[in-house]
Amino acid sequence: MKANEALAPFEAEYARLYESLYKAHTNEKELSEQCLSLRNEIEDNTYKIYELRRTVETHEDEIAGLRQEVVNTTKLADAAHAREQNAQEVIENLRLNIAKLGLEIEQKNKQLAAEKDITISKQKENLLKERERLVGEIETMKQRQKNMSAYTEELEKRNSEIDQRMNEMQETLGMQLNEISLINIMEMLRNELMQIANASIEAGASNIARLENLAKEQRTAGEKMQKEIGKLMLKRMNLQTDLDNANVEMEKLEKEVADKEKQLRNIKHELNRTKESSAKCKYEKDLTDKRLLKAETERTKVEHELKQALIDIKNTEHETQICRKEQLDDKQRVETLLRERNAIARSRETAQERIKRLNHDLLLYGQAKTKVEHELDALTQSVDDVKRQMETVEKERDKYGLTIHGLEQQIEGHVSETKLRQAEIFDYKKRLAEAETRYRQQQSLFETVRAERNLYSKSLVEAQEEVRDLKSKLKITSQQIEQLREDIATKEASLVKEEFLLGRIEKEKEDLKVELKASRVEVSGLRQEIEGAKREEKRLRQAIQQADVDIGRRKKDIDNVMNERDILGTQLVRRNDELSLQYSRMKGTDPSTFDMVKKVQILQERILKMSTDMMDKERKLRDTEKLYMNLRDVLSRQPDPQAAAGLNKVQNILRKRGEKLKCLVAELNVYEVQLGEYKGDMERMGNEMCELKKKYYAQKRKLEKMKETSPKSTYEPILPSVLVSSKKFCGGGFKMTTPTPRSCYVLDSSASR
Repeated sequence: MKANEALAPFEAEYARLYESLYKAHTNEKELSEQCLSLRNEIEDNTYKIYELRRTVETHEDEIAGLRQEVVNTTKLADAAHAREQNAQEVIENLRLNIAKLGLEIEQKNKQLAAEKDITISKQKENLLKERERLVGEIETMKQRQKNMSAYTEELEKRNSEIDQRMNEMQETLGMQLNEISLINIMEMLRNELMQIANASIEAGASNIARLENLAKEQRTAGEKMQKEIGKLMLKRMNLQTDLDNANVEMEKLEKEVADKEKQLRNIKHELNRTKESSAKCKYEKDLTDKRLLKAETERTKVEHELKQALIDIKNTEHETQICRKEQLDDKQRVETLLRERNAIARSRETAQERIKRLNHDLLLYGQAKTKVEHELDALTQSVDDVKRQMETVEKERDKYGLTIHGLEQQIEGHVSETKLRQAEIFDYKKRLAEAETRYRQQQSLFETVRAERNLYSKSLVEAQEEVRDLKSKLKITSQQIEQLREDIATKEASLVKEEFLLGRIEKEKEDLKVELKASRVEVSGLRQEIEGAKREEKRLRQAIQQADVDIGRRKKDIDNVMNERDILGTQLVRRNDELSLQYSRMKGTDPSTFDMVKKVQILQERILKMSTDMMDKERKLRDTEKLYMNLRDVLSRQPDPQAAAGLNKVQNILRKRGEKLKCLVAELNVYEVQLGEYKGDMERMGNEMCELKKKYYAQKRKLEKMKETSPKSTYEPILPSVLVSSKKFCGGGFKMTTPTPRSCYVLDSSASR
């Protein structure tokens, strides 16, 4: 080309085009190597994600097992606590019995000093034996209490170990989830790099195609330069079309940059929204933490008096932990969004660099255009010279024909290579389309994350409302505790009255002792009357024995009735727990059953009142029995005619007590009949509840089928929805001191309509 004066001005441009072809080829090789490395890394990361998912599934099974163990240990701890309470009650009863026996032994010692009777010494020995036996029983009960305390400590240790294991498992799960999120982010970055690489490959391919067109045009111009000058004008037109195409491409790139800037602005706006929502969540979390601290302080005050408040507070703590976990998840998602924003900013920078390069290429093309215009002017001036040199050029054409033929072969080889490159570019375009589909999927995932965030915010509000409800329940429990304290104060006042009565009886006892001393002086003259009194005493003792037999039989009957009453009470409590589960459903489905449930609750309250009356009557009976035993002991030590009158009084009292016992037995029979009726009603209600359950489950299945047939929403909340304008019901009409689990249920106002 240097030797040929016609081709000499095109030498620099041809060299520049060849260098650009070589650079495009090298860039293409580098990008293909990067694509292969990225594919290998993506495969490795997919394998890691699969392994992490498997480990997460195995850890979920372990967590479920640990939760079951925690539930079992809590049940064992509750049972051990109940046993401890029973043992303490037994120990207190034994202590009271020992104190009473000690007082009786002191009285017997005084009487022994006065009378020196052999029978009293025997009774004293028996009482001492009984005291030793009771002391041994107390020691055994103390040992049992120690064992139970050790067992409870072991259970607490096991609970703490299980809690530690649960926390460790949760930490490992959190680490694995973080690793999975990092891997996903790496995949997103690699996809973006692939997109950028594909875009650069496309740009290189377009440059190659353009350069090939220019080379073809230059080849045709070199062949036909000597024959037709009009081909130069065609070349000029082709260059103008190339410039127009370049301008069109520049406009397209500017539009793409503007679209990306809009996307960045939208993403920044959404990030600001997420930051504001996270700030609100933090503020609400601080408020919930403060409220929880207050609730815990109140829990420490109420812990010794009411255990059921602990359960409510634990539930609230569990819900707040769930809310904290959800907030942590939201934070992680915000971090992922920030990373995506940084990646988009990097891609924007790369796009800006590409725009700068294209501007530089445009400047080069403009310079080439000016050069070509100058060359055309020079060529128009040298047309005359060219005509003169045509003859010489025709001679040299044959020489250069061979060189052109060789160059044509080289160009054909380059054309074949460009075709192969075009096929590779087509494959890269396909991959670009796949990457765009993935990008759309990621956008849909982002929208799902935003919808879940909104759902979580709603669930947070609902959890706060539940915390307020629990605080109101705590206030109710504190009021109930104050009522219990007032009841205890009234009981203490009644105990003071009973102690006053006991003091008065002891004074009467001392008066009787004085009278005994006076009667002993008169014993010597009244022995004959004593013999008659002994006969009457034998007869009265027989009557007393019969009365004792009757009292024992009636005690057994009362114990049986009390056992049945306790069994029925436990059954009623369990049944009440079962009925309270379906209380909310019955109100809307069947009003007649709802009325029956109200009647059952009223009857339960009546039964509780009757049971309290029975307890009071039993206490009175025990007090009268104690008085009767004391009077019998006193009468056994008084062998004088006044004993007959005392015995008659005692018999009258016993008759009255027997009549009262008969009345009580009749009342118990009436209560048993009522309980039988209540049992029948409860069985009927149970059958009706079974039928209602069947209907409910049938309707539930129908609804599930309808949901399966209808288009489902892809986003569902994790927490259960709680209505603000809904009624809450607590308890079942029983005493709060019993260790029955307290249950709260929500009745939908729409169901009542």
